[in-house]
Amino acid sequence: MTVIRKDAEAELSPSSQEVIKAGSLSALLYADDTLIMGSSSERLQEFLDSVSKAGGRYGLSLHWSKFQLLQVGGECRLCSPDGNQIEAKEVMSYLGVSIYDDGGVKTELNRKLGAAWGNFCNLDRVWKHTSLSTARKVAVYNAIVVSRLLYGLSSAWLNAAEIRRLNGFHCRCLRKITRIRPSFVSRVSNAAVLMRAHEHPLSSYLRYQQLLLFGRVARAPARDALRRATFHHGLEPATNRYVRRIRRPRNEWARMLREEACKMSPQSESLIRDVAAWQRAVRKLFFCV
Repeated sequence: MTVIRKDAEAELSPSSQEVIKAGSLSALLYADDTLIMGSSSERLQEFLDSVSKAGGRYGLSLHWSKFQLLQVGGECRLCSPDGNQIEAKEVMSYLGVSIYDDGGVKTELNRKLGAAWGNFCNLDRVWKHTSLSTARKVAVYNAIVVSRLLYGLSSAWLNAAEIRRLNGFHCRCLRKITRIRPSFVSRVSNAAVLMRAHEHPLSSYLRYQQLLLFGRVARAPARDALRRATFHHGLEPATNRYVRRIRRPRNEWARMLREEACKMSPQSESLIRDVAAWQRAVRKLFFCV
């Protein structure tokens, strides 16, 4: 795929090649699952045609019926070589994650919870024929179910109701592992279940991952594309450069995590610059170690 990517870049005009070399998110060409990003229809069409030409040299052809077009803050018209327009969608699937055109999570959490519950039920059927200890079951559950459930969520901000659902799912699984009946029957609270399983709420693990990601983005060079898309002038959220709509603003990832970082330390910006110190501070905040 690296060879095809280089050949595809060679098909571009000199101005488009310079845009890609500059590392801007306004123009991104990545030939693996063939993700192409751009800020104009003309440039996107040029990228798409170049990938198609480069792949044709090696006997590879694009599956045009599987193409997904996601429009963010504008309209775009792309066509396949036969002239058929690629239909725009509100959501697209990429690397196992659903991406929405408004940047929200929407039904992605529902999908993840459903898939995670299916995985847990499969594990539970296997455990009925084994003599594993509770601690070992919890370790396997964390490795197989929790890791898949939290994958991709560290870049999203969940509201209070979604956090409750995430923690509720975690306790539901731990109740089956520790053989504690539902609370309305056993009168055992979720907090007691977590203590018996020696676990923390999933929201703690998620916030831990989010703050570590927040630190990595904040420490990135000023010209880094991800940092420029997230921050504006230090740790100021990039969305502050735009005029807000007249209604309650959405809880944004960068703004909310910046508030969490300020709660940890008044000198959060200097703390973030020290990788080891930041990791220790975040871990101590949630896991007291």
